[in-house]
Amino acid sequence: MALRPGTWWLPCLLLSLLSIVLSSLPAQAAAGAAAAAIVDPAQRAQMNDLFRAFIAAKGPQGAFTRYLLPRPADAALSWYPRQFLVPLANSTTQSAPLPGYPVGADGQLLATPVTLGLAQASQIVSGALTPSGNACYLAQGGDSDSIAAYTVDLASSQLSPFPGSLVQAIPHEWQQGRVAVGPSGRFLYAVDGTGVSTYAIDLASTALTWIGAAPTPLDQPAAIVATRQCVFVTSNQAGYDAFAIDRTTGALGRVPGSPFGLDQSYSAAATPDGNFVYFSVPPYPNFDGGFDPPFIAGFFVDPASCALTPVPGSPFGVPGGFLGIHPRLPVLYAAAYESVQALAIDPGTGTLSPLGTALHIDAFPNAVAVGPKGDVLWLWDYIKSNLLSVTLDPATGIPAAAGAPVPGPQDVRALLAVGGDGGQLVGLGIAQARVQHVLGGAPPYRFALSGGSLPAGMTLDPASGQIIGTPTTPGQSTFEILVTDAVGATSSSVQALKVLAPPTGPAAPTNLAAVATSPTTAALSWQDNAAQSAAFHVDLSQDGGPFVEVQAVKPQATTAVVAGLSPATAYTFRVHAANAGGSSSTATAVTVTTPALAAVPCASGANGQCLLAGRFFVEALYQDAVGDAGLAHVVPITSDTAYLWFFSAANAEVVIKLLDGCKLGNHYWVFAGGLTNLHVILRVTDTRTGAVRTYEVPYGPAFAPLQDTAAFGTCSAAAP
Repeated sequence: MALRPGTWWLPCLLLSLLSIVLSSLPAQAAAGAAAAAIVDPAQRAQMNDLFRAFIAAKGPQGAFTRYLLPRPADAALSWYPRQFLVPLANSTTQSAPLPGYPVGADGQLLATPVTLGLAQASQIVSGALTPSGNACYLAQGGDSDSIAAYTVDLASSQLSPFPGSLVQAIPHEWQQGRVAVGPSGRFLYAVDGTGVSTYAIDLASTALTWIGAAPTPLDQPAAIVATRQCVFVTSNQAGYDAFAIDRTTGALGRVPGSPFGLDQSYSAAATPDGNFVYFSVPPYPNFDGGFDPPFIAGFFVDPASCALTPVPGSPFGVPGGFLGIHPRLPVLYAAAYESVQALAIDPGTGTLSPLGTALHIDAFPNAVAVGPKGDVLWLWDYIKSNLLSVTLDPATGIPAAAGAPVPGPQDVRALLAVGGDGGQLVGLGIAQARVQHVLGGAPPYRFALSGGSLPAGMTLDPASGQIIGTPTTPGQSTFEILVTDAVGATSSSVQALKVLAPPTGPAAPTNLAAVATSPTTAALSWQDNAAQSAAFHVDLSQDGGPFVEVQAVKPQATTAVVAGLSPATAYTFRVHAANAGGSSSTATAVTVTTPALAAVPCASGANGQCLLAGRFFVEALYQDAVGDAGLAHVVPITSDTAYLWFFSAANAEVVIKLLDGCKLGNHYWVFAGGLTNLHVILRVTDTRTGAVRTYEVPYGPAFAPLQDTAAFGTCSAAAP
């Protein structure tokens, strides 16, 4: 979604429904009269990506590149229903069972599946879930050549055909069909050997209505992937076909220049923000009688046209295999013969680089799915028909270990992770204070219900985004929320809630411990006393400031890793158990200090200045009323003070001062004031320790003064 249509990099607003959150994570958190630095690790990491992209001056530039994504969908669990992995097999049997393999707390699969529903025809080719997980669509070949549509119960994960619409017929041959649901949840896209069809998804019933089809010259489609603005199709022939999505109707328009590239591909993946798309290319026969090695092709997606431009370094000479994307980290997974390789995605350029060493697996992957929390990767072994779980490092996303194989069905075409989002389950008769967690665009935001209906007794506050009230009627509701930012950009999201009788409130965890494992990471552990009935919520306080919830952990888990912290900084952690029946008392808080990084020389330039004898480096980003953005120019005034200008050297916009308050409160202080109402992000780095503080001033109101007298508790790391 663009702040300014036609700009090169279009920022978007992405929202997800969080559950039982008493307050949002605002851009600025008040601590008395002083504005505090952003402490949420997810926001910190995304801010750093912004600065990195602008400073590198590579790839997309122009509009504000703030694709700040929400955390995983189950980040604020009320309670945790059973999650299942569903392998979609190409059965020749009519009404074949759809098996669900229960997922344990560690992501490992239980060996005995349960039946979640029955296939409506035979020969399932592919499948897709809506983002809220309340509907599932299966492409069926054989004699039906159809799309089978199911509602999904949010509590039990049961798949049921909705009455009167058992099979959605399509107008084309479907032996090679593939389906994908757009990230908004409003449209389904289906491709076969003649074109790509668009279906509107009814909010209330999840029924499909055919809108139209866009032709494609590609025969035998192998994969389809939908981003917020584009659809991409691969095939067993040459090239990648690209289509632009009409934001209003969902209809597709083929992109001039399609198909891009000359390579075959059987797997594709796009980053959650839609900036980059990757295609896995198999080995090619060569003139020497052998095969050229496989590789991965990476492309930047022009958000205005959906045209593809190779990213620097593409193609990447790593075995591609089947691809998957981490839901919250810039990591691409390639599962090939006997190995799973994690690849770091440069958020500014899209360039891939190996992340750790490849994990050896005794399997030949033919289908891959990444867990919604990013803690596990599942795959199906083509040779032995086994299902395999690969644990991912929670801080880095690197594959850590493969679990024991579980016998699965034969001829699996795709894997779907169903259930597990307790944030969509609402306690009957319990007052709610749910917020739309929005990261992106230019705050402040306005919220509106644009379709469907909330559960009876609940309403949406247009200013805060809170869904408030006490649910009065059991049942499942689907609705669409439209969010608009300060410069008029919009984004919508279809969501679902189910009202149930709440469980009993949980017992509090005990024996909380924490250790800093790196300058930016801390590991927590505790004892579970909730009898596996509640999720665990992790809060942190930076340098004695207010507590902010930063992570939620599944029931039965007794550890968590919090990444994205600032070096040389004291953090206090606390953990409590929560479900829809209530929240436990908070466990004893523990405090750790992250190690400092090695000192680096401070180098001033046009877009950054060194203050306090080179101890602190100051830089900033700005975004104007129409969405254009860039690095601020930073001009020194004195040894501890500088001013910023955005558009003209004669127009000072912001003044920032760094003060040594170590003798008064054992902290360095950050003060700033402005003569602007633009969106401004300030970043201050302690070059002696690597500690970073980031401050965000939203677009619209006058620049609120920053008076952070607890900015850096790094007085002990004095310069030599």
